[in-house]
Amino acid sequence: MEDINEFMEKDLSSLNMQAAYTFIRYVLLKKYPSYEILNILFGKRTKHTLHALEWFWKDQELVLGNDLRKKGIDPKEIYNPRLKYEYDPIVDELDFFVHTKQKPPSDLMKIVFDEFSENVSSVYDYYVEANIIRDSGLPASTHAHNLAMTGYAMGFDYIGRASLAYHDVPEDLFVFLTKKYGLKTGINGYDEFFDKMIPKKLHMNVNAITNKYDLIISAIDEELKNTLLYSKDNKPESKGLTFNKNNVLDVLEPLFNNDAGSLDKYVGRTYSIVYNMEDGEFFKERLKWACYRDYIQDMADTCVSNNDFLAYDMKGIDLWYNGIGRETVKRWNRVKTSLKAMTWVNKGYEIHTNYAPLNNHIMEVAENNLGFAYDFVAKDLIRSIFRSAFTFRALNNIKQLTPVFFTDVDTDYTIKKKDVA
Repeated sequence: MEDINEFMEKDLSSLNMQAAYTFIRYVLLKKYPSYEILNILFGKRTKHTLHALEWFWKDQELVLGNDLRKKGIDPKEIYNPRLKYEYDPIVDELDFFVHTKQKPPSDLMKIVFDEFSENVSSVYDYYVEANIIRDSGLPASTHAHNLAMTGYAMGFDYIGRASLAYHDVPEDLFVFLTKKYGLKTGINGYDEFFDKMIPKKLHMNVNAITNKYDLIISAIDEELKNTLLYSKDNKPESKGLTFNKNNVLDVLEPLFNNDAGSLDKYVGRTYSIVYNMEDGEFFKERLKWACYRDYIQDMADTCVSNNDFLAYDMKGIDLWYNGIGRETVKRWNRVKTSLKAMTWVNKGYEIHTNYAPLNNHIMEVAENNLGFAYDFVAKDLIRSIFRSAFTFRALNNIKQLTPVFFTDVDTDYTIKKKDVA
């Protein structure tokens, strides 16, 4: 069998999985696998599999790059410390309280967060009160907590740990907290919210890691949903406008005249992105993706400007964590999680920083996602029933994940396709 150690773990448990990894490699290189590999995976269905490959390679929407991503070194500088702390009594105790939606003991919170312990405890309370649930079925407070505990295990200082606990607060809790405390609503209330709800010492990190575009898109979506439509005799007839290019531009234009404070430039960028996009299917999904790429770029620029890469590093830890738990989400969201991670990885490599921890974490996230991509496809190739259907699904997954398999295929490629839902 072909040597595949350069791009896969050496301890793959079965001959079928080894064959599946090799098959994927050959498909990406537009080469036919050996008869031995085909026979292991497909047996009597080999002839139809070869026809499927020919059909796949002729797909006009398929983009295969020239630089296949090779398996590199996984430093495990995030994974190993977190694993070591898995049975730490402080972490174990706090985990229990947060996962059961109880207030964690203040003495233990003080050990982990010091001066920010009450602030972080309040964040957990807000998540529970707002009843925000993640795709896993767990309260969103657990995500904030697990990232903070990862920072604790990795030796982050109190500011770093607390920043991780707060990393999603503006995006997740802006609407809830502005209503709860009677703050100014809408995107022009962002600065007031940030000043009152985020501890001063965390401002730089939390602001850098916050996806302001998500706040703007959510505000647009809310306004479109609540727009009243009137009949010819000027009576309210129905509520809600479609999230399409023209309607989004109509909502954005007046925002230029409202003082959005620090969000002003992001309103302008969002308008520019929308203006240059094609209308059509999955417009909101495509807009969010285009804005996500700009968000990562902006975060990188901010960190370079500040000569402080903690926020960019924290985003990588967030993406690493999302990758660990991706089995609980829908298939497309697993792919999207990987594409988001590789967008961060690719931009991270472009920074060319000498900050070793970030560089090692970039390698770790890249390796995790490359491993995910091979496993995700391979599992469909070794099914024992409905093999034809799963083979075609595996090929479609290869198509969606080409930005992970290749270094020279842009992550924007997949999102432009019709099958993003």
